[in-house]
Amino acid sequence: MAKYTSEEIEHAVELAQDIGLAATRRELGYPSSWSTLKRWCDEAGVAIELDALKSKAAQFNSFYEETELRVAQQDALASIFLPADVSA
Repeated sequence: MAKYTSEEIEHAVELAQDIGLAATRRELGYPSSWSTLKRWCDEAGVAIELDALKSKAAQFNSFYEETELRVAQQDALASIFLPADVSA
């Protein structure tokens, strides 16, 4: 099941056209990330004006979130599959 209904996504995209991405997220309280709302707008064919700095910052945030998630997953897998007492 999708986290957001098509109506919620459509409403967010329409509002973003009027007031921008950040203001839409603050007003609606969703989605949880700027890049998700940007993706919804892109998928709907809606162009939202962004300044270059804000766009680059959002790309870096997405990268670091994914990287941190991978590191956490690797740590979890290592703790499950590696013996606790590894003697050299």
